Amino acid sequence: GDILFSDGTTLASTKPVFLIFAQPKVIEEKEVVARKLSQIFGRLDYTNLTDVIEKEKKIKDIEADLVNKLSQNLFWVSLGRRVDLEVKEKIEKLKLNGIGFEASSARFYPEASSSAHLLGFVGSNAYGGETGYFGLEGFYNGELKGKNGLRVEERDALGLPILIGNFLNRKPRT
Repeated sequence: GDILFSDGTTLASTKPVFLIFAQPKVIEEKEVVARKLSQIFGRLDYTNLTDVIEKEKKIKDIEADLVNKLSQNLFWVSLGRRVDLEVKEKIEKLKLNGIGFEASSARFYPEASSSAHLLGFVGSNAYGGETGYFGLEGFYNGELKGKNGLRVEERDALGLPILIGNFLNRKPRT
Protein backbone atom coordinates (compact mmCIF):
# COMPACT_ATOMS: atom_id res chain seq x y z
CA GLY A 1 0.00 0.00 0.00
CA ASP A 2 0.91 3.64 -0.26
CA ILE A 3 2.11 5.73 2.65
CA LEU A 4 1.09 9.37 2.27
CA PHE A 5 1.90 12.72 3.89
CA SER A 6 -1.03 14.53 5.53
CA ASP A 7 -1.27 16.69 2.38
CA GLY A 8 -1.69 13.60 0.16
CA THR A 9 1.78 13.48 -1.41
CA THR A 10 3.45 10.08 -1.56
CA LEU A 11 6.09 9.02 0.96
CA ALA A 12 6.24 5.37 -0.14
CA SER A 13 4.56 3.46 -2.93
CA THR A 14 4.85 0.33 -5.01
CA LYS A 15 6.01 0.35 -8.60
CA PRO A 16 6.14 -2.44 -11.18
CA VAL A 17 9.54 -4.00 -11.83
CA PHE A 18 10.51 -6.93 -14.02
CA LEU A 19 12.84 -9.89 -14.12
CA ILE A 20 14.28 -10.22 -17.61
CA PHE A 21 15.18 -13.74 -18.64
CA ALA A 22 16.46 -15.55 -21.70
CA GLN A 23 15.97 -19.02 -23.09
CA PRO A 24 19.43 -19.78 -24.55
CA LYS A 25 18.26 -22.93 -26.36
CA VAL A 26 15.67 -20.87 -28.27
CA ILE A 27 17.99 -17.98 -29.26
CA GLU A 28 19.84 -18.63 -32.52
CA GLU A 29 21.88 -15.43 -33.03
CA LYS A 30 23.31 -15.05 -29.53
CA GLU A 31 25.86 -12.35 -30.41
CA VAL A 32 23.27 -10.19 -32.16
CA VAL A 33 20.86 -10.46 -29.21
CA ALA A 34 23.68 -9.69 -26.74
CA ARG A 35 24.75 -6.62 -28.74
CA LYS A 36 21.20 -5.22 -28.86
CA LEU A 37 20.57 -5.83 -25.15
CA SER A 38 23.94 -4.38 -24.10
CA GLN A 39 23.07 -1.10 -25.81
CA ILE A 40 19.98 -0.84 -23.59
CA PHE A 41 21.56 -2.14 -20.35
CA GLY A 42 24.66 0.05 -20.78
CA ARG A 43 22.97 3.42 -21.20
CA LEU A 44 24.55 6.20 -19.17
CA ASP A 45 24.01 9.91 -19.00
CA TYR A 46 27.32 11.34 -20.17
CA THR A 47 28.58 14.87 -20.46
CA ASN A 48 32.22 14.65 -21.53
CA LEU A 49 34.54 12.50 -23.64
CA THR A 50 35.83 10.50 -20.66
CA ASP A 51 32.26 9.46 -19.87
CA VAL A 52 31.71 8.40 -23.51
CA ILE A 53 34.83 6.20 -23.38
CA GLU A 54 33.70 4.68 -20.06
CA LYS A 55 30.24 4.05 -21.55
CA GLU A 56 31.69 2.18 -24.53
CA LYS A 57 33.88 0.07 -22.23
CA LYS A 58 30.89 -0.71 -20.03
CA ILE A 59 28.75 -1.72 -23.03
CA LYS A 60 31.49 -4.09 -24.27
CA ASP A 61 31.73 -5.69 -20.80
CA ILE A 62 27.96 -6.11 -20.64
CA GLU A 63 27.89 -7.58 -24.14
CA ALA A 64 30.58 -10.13 -23.24
CA ASP A 65 28.67 -11.10 -20.10
CA LEU A 66 25.43 -11.51 -22.07
CA VAL A 67 27.12 -13.66 -24.74
CA ASN A 68 28.49 -15.84 -21.94
CA LYS A 69 25.03 -16.24 -20.37
CA LEU A 70 23.31 -16.91 -23.70
CA SER A 71 25.92 -19.52 -24.66
CA GLN A 72 25.21 -21.72 -21.65
CA ASN A 73 23.52 -25.05 -22.24
CA LEU A 74 20.47 -24.07 -20.12
CA PHE A 75 16.77 -23.62 -20.74
CA TRP A 76 16.53 -20.40 -18.69
CA VAL A 77 18.96 -17.69 -17.48
CA SER A 78 18.32 -14.43 -15.66
CA LEU A 79 19.53 -11.29 -17.43
CA GLY A 80 18.33 -8.62 -15.03
CA ARG A 81 16.32 -8.16 -11.85
CA ARG A 82 14.23 -5.21 -10.74
CA VAL A 83 14.31 -3.63 -14.19
CA ASP A 84 11.96 -0.68 -14.56
CA LEU A 85 9.09 -0.39 -17.03
CA GLU A 86 10.96 1.96 -19.38
CA VAL A 87 13.80 -0.53 -19.96
CA LYS A 88 11.31 -3.41 -20.35
CA GLU A 89 9.42 -1.50 -23.05
CA LYS A 90 12.65 -0.74 -24.94
CA ILE A 91 13.54 -4.44 -24.93
CA GLU A 92 10.01 -5.43 -25.97
CA LYS A 93 10.28 -3.13 -29.01
CA LEU A 94 13.25 -5.18 -30.22
CA LYS A 95 10.97 -8.26 -30.50
CA LEU A 96 13.77 -10.67 -29.63
CA ASN A 97 12.89 -14.36 -29.74
CA GLY A 98 13.72 -16.16 -26.47
CA ILE A 99 13.63 -13.07 -24.22
CA GLY A 100 10.86 -12.89 -21.61
CA PHE A 101 9.70 -10.91 -18.61
CA GLU A 102 8.28 -11.75 -15.21
CA ALA A 103 6.41 -8.98 -13.44
CA SER A 104 6.76 -8.17 -9.75
CA SER A 105 6.73 -5.05 -7.62
CA ALA A 106 9.20 -3.03 -5.58
CA ARG A 107 8.85 -0.33 -2.96
CA PHE A 108 9.58 3.17 -4.19
CA TYR A 109 10.44 6.13 -1.97
CA PRO A 110 10.10 9.41 -3.95
CA GLU A 111 11.64 11.43 -1.13
CA ALA A 112 14.59 8.99 -0.95
CA SER A 113 16.01 8.75 2.57
CA SER A 114 14.54 12.02 3.89
CA SER A 115 12.04 10.11 6.04
CA ALA A 116 13.79 6.75 6.31
CA HIS A 117 13.86 6.94 10.11
CA LEU A 118 10.05 7.11 10.09
CA LEU A 119 9.26 4.76 7.20
CA GLY A 120 11.85 2.01 7.60
CA PHE A 121 12.32 -0.05 4.44
CA VAL A 122 11.30 -3.23 2.61
CA GLY A 123 14.04 -5.81 2.12
CA SER A 124 14.48 -9.53 1.53
CA ASN A 125 14.05 -12.01 4.35
CA ALA A 126 15.97 -15.30 4.76
CA TYR A 127 13.72 -17.00 2.19
CA GLY A 128 13.94 -14.26 -0.45
CA GLY A 129 10.49 -12.85 0.25
CA GLU A 130 9.94 -9.15 0.81
CA THR A 131 9.53 -8.04 4.42
CA GLY A 132 9.16 -4.63 6.04
CA TYR A 133 11.88 -3.66 8.50
CA PHE A 134 11.75 -0.87 11.09
CA GLY A 135 9.48 2.16 11.06
CA LEU A 136 6.02 2.01 9.50
CA GLU A 137 7.07 -0.66 6.98
CA GLY A 138 8.06 -3.00 9.80
CA PHE A 139 5.20 -2.12 12.15
CA TYR A 140 2.46 -2.73 9.56
CA ASN A 141 4.22 -5.56 7.71
CA GLY A 142 1.90 -8.23 9.13
CA GLU A 143 -1.22 -6.35 8.08
CA LEU A 144 0.07 -5.42 4.63
CA LYS A 145 1.39 -8.88 3.84
CA GLY A 146 -1.95 -10.65 4.26
CA LYS A 147 -2.39 -14.35 4.99
CA ASN A 148 -1.73 -17.39 2.81
CA GLY A 149 -4.60 -19.65 1.88
CA LEU A 150 -4.77 -23.30 2.91
CA ARG A 151 -6.25 -26.41 1.35
CA VAL A 152 -6.25 -29.71 3.22
CA GLU A 153 -7.87 -32.85 1.83
CA GLU A 154 -7.73 -36.55 2.48
CA ARG A 155 -6.07 -38.61 -0.26
CA ASP A 156 -5.85 -42.32 -1.00
CA ALA A 157 -2.69 -44.37 -1.46
CA LEU A 158 -2.40 -43.24 -5.09
CA GLY A 159 -2.61 -39.57 -4.10
CA LEU A 160 -6.14 -39.04 -5.42
CA PRO A 161 -8.62 -37.04 -3.30
CA ILE A 162 -11.16 -39.08 -1.35
CA LEU A 163 -14.50 -37.58 -2.39
CA ILE A 164 -16.27 -38.36 0.90
CA GLY A 165 -13.20 -37.42 2.97
CA ASN A 166 -12.66 -34.31 5.06
CA PHE A 167 -11.78 -31.04 3.35
CA LEU A 168 -10.53 -27.75 4.74
CA ASN A 169 -10.32 -24.78 2.42
CA ARG A 170 -9.27 -21.33 3.67
CA LYS A 171 -9.03 -18.52 1.12
CA PRO A 172 -6.02 -16.18 1.13
CA ARG A 173 -6.49 -12.72 2.63
CA THR A 174 -4.89 -9.72 0.98
